[in-house]
Amino acid sequence: MWLYLVAVFVILASVWLWQRIDSFRVFKKMGINGPPPNLIFGNFRQIMSQPVWMAYRKWEQLYGKTFGVFFLSSPSIVTSDVDFLQEVFVKQFSNFHQRAIPNSIDTEDEETQMVFAKGKRWKRLRVIINPTFSSLKLKQMAPMIQESVNSFIDSMEKRCQEEKPFDIHGEFQGLTLEVIGSCGFGLEINSVRDNTSPFLAACRKVFSTSLMMKWPMLISDLFPSLTGLAKVWNKYLMRKTRHDINVLARAAVQSRLNDPKSRRVDLLQLMLDARTDNLDSTVPQAMTDSDVITTQEGGETGQQNDSSSSQRRITQKAKLTEKEIQTQCSSFLLAGYETTSTALAYAAYHLATSPEAQKALQEEVDQYCIGEGPPSYETISKMQYLDMFLKETLRLHPVASVGPERTAEESCTVMGVHIPKGMSVRCNIYSIHMDPDHWGPPDPSLFCPERFTAERIAKRHPMAWLPFGAGPRNCIGMRFALMKAKMTLACLVKKFSVESCSETQIPLVHVAKSTVQPEKGVTVRLTRRNVVVNNTE
Repeated sequence: MWLYLVAVFVILASVWLWQRIDSFRVFKKMGINGPPPNLIFGNFRQIMSQPVWMAYRKWEQLYGKTFGVFFLSSPSIVTSDVDFLQEVFVKQFSNFHQRAIPNSIDTEDEETQMVFAKGKRWKRLRVIINPTFSSLKLKQMAPMIQESVNSFIDSMEKRCQEEKPFDIHGEFQGLTLEVIGSCGFGLEINSVRDNTSPFLAACRKVFSTSLMMKWPMLISDLFPSLTGLAKVWNKYLMRKTRHDINVLARAAVQSRLNDPKSRRVDLLQLMLDARTDNLDSTVPQAMTDSDVITTQEGGETGQQNDSSSSQRRITQKAKLTEKEIQTQCSSFLLAGYETTSTALAYAAYHLATSPEAQKALQEEVDQYCIGEGPPSYETISKMQYLDMFLKETLRLHPVASVGPERTAEESCTVMGVHIPKGMSVRCNIYSIHMDPDHWGPPDPSLFCPERFTAERIAKRHPMAWLPFGAGPRNCIGMRFALMKAKMTLACLVKKFSVESCSETQIPLVHVAKSTVQPEKGVTVRLTRRNVVVNNTE
């Protein structure tokens, strides 16, 4: 009996081993070089033992701009070839519109979150949410951002009076959470004045890496038959870490539903206006998952009008389920909080360590920002050096821990490379951002906002700067993030100078969690500027 069991085990193990080894030959068959994979982990352990960008840069030096790696057993092409990426992200987007999704992600999350959604569902979500970030809507949101920035500057005034170094990253986190809560969902979180806010603590908890979060991914990869268990485990861990955020999102939705007259110009209102409750009862429920639901006025859904003399008037309605609304609320709260606060922290670091750049920025702010209050949306739009300063910060510090990626829906050929269905292409963003062919002179490792003059941008490849991704599936909140970051920086340097001190970590050491972050925060000191403020508009 025991011999029989041992024999079965040996046979099963041999089959698994043969399939595993064969799967790791895919890049050799494609003629693509890359680091040799571990039989169990692929290149996963090498990637997770350091910030991803460091591993990518080392491998690029060994294997060239385009190479292959294995996230466990999942093969991915990693490249810093900007022409290759333009093919994938833009020219062949119809075949590369989907992001790589781990097997351990629950189907419910995959279907309802825009970050995981694919095909028609993704397009439907994008169509509904995109108007939130139009120029008109951003202009209408500006006063709400100004109110939170005013509170932030008051908080910085207290820090300045204390004359002590402090970690400004934590202060930015409170600000960005309050802004996205107010502008996105009409929530009064007050995380600027109250740095101990439970919702701020909940956000920080989500973005702190836990080894436990990686186990479901490992189990689903090594033992595909246990993928269902891995999904349940991953869902439990996610719900545990996101519980407070989900409670906040549900409360925001319910509060607006209970008081229909409390309409606001924000993301939540746009989504509520697109609820499926507004659909005609004759529309089958299954159709709510279509890209666009087409109904003909004066007739049943889908009914054809045979009269060639009459013009058919078609009403197109993209709709959201209540589950989708709540999921987007949670996702946008987290995304709006973390990425912008980290970018602002890196900007503060360069203010402190690049005094000439800070002086140039202050001179522009003094020229445009007249009066005591925060600058308007129109004023921010005119400030060229502020735009250059922030873009250079994001070039040196793109906050996504793994660059943008896309998965091939069907087998195809990109610049002579045959990419099989299901294989993903990942962007080696740090190598692109540090490539002297795109960014020199001066040395790409140096902070130099002048790289973003209009003349230099016009000569540069459109895929050379990718902190927000590229193509139709780039970051939907890019313009909103840039606006609140610019408004914050303008107000900060208008009143204070940011200085380094003995506690400032120079150079910064980065850690890769859900995003790339400074290991010990950004410790700075503030001094008040002696500037005569003109109070007349």
